[in-house]
Amino acid sequence: MRDDKGRAAPRRRSRLPARLLAAVDGTLQRALGLAGAALLMAMMLLTFADVVGRNLGRPIPGAKEATQVMLAALVFVMLPLVTRVRAHIVVDLLDAFVPERLKALQEAMICGMGAVALHFGAQALHMQAARAFRVGDRVAFIGLPTGPIVTFMAVACTLAALAFALNGALALWRLARGPGRKTPDGGG
Repeated sequence: MRDDKGRAAPRRRSRLPARLLAAVDGTLQRALGLAGAALLMAMMLLTFADVVGRNLGRPIPGAKEATQVMLAALVFVMLPLVTRVRAHIVVDLLDAFVPERLKALQEAMICGMGAVALHFGAQALHMQAARAFRVGDRVAFIGLPTGPIVTFMAVACTLAALAFALNGALALWRLARGPGRKTPDGGG
């Protein structure tokens, strides 16, 4: 393209990747939040019904095991969401000693370590899931196969590792762009 004086016009960068990232990010956050809310509601209803049943002498068979499975699923559903929105519990004892200009680098390094740790956790869970499928492991009382449950945990761990990696990349973006510049996801 040329401007009205025949010079090459500056190229405008497309915002499509940033918009696509924001759309996928928002959709995943909503889906994970809704799944977590549904699991929590199911756990509450099951526990309530089991307590009422126990008081009437008719407890729900397998309620304890079902609640344990739902609790594990809840933890792993929320892990990628909590990671992406940076809502983990943070110990900031050293933050006062880190210069402001290095905060983004500190965040990138922490996110990188988190991504690596969760990647190895996901790999271990994938191996455990393969073993559970191979030997036919089941939850004791209710007979639910554990292979799909552990596979779900491995996928959630992988998503959380990717969320850490994305957060780290955005921190590096902030470091490269300088203070006060927006990241592609709209963050500061």
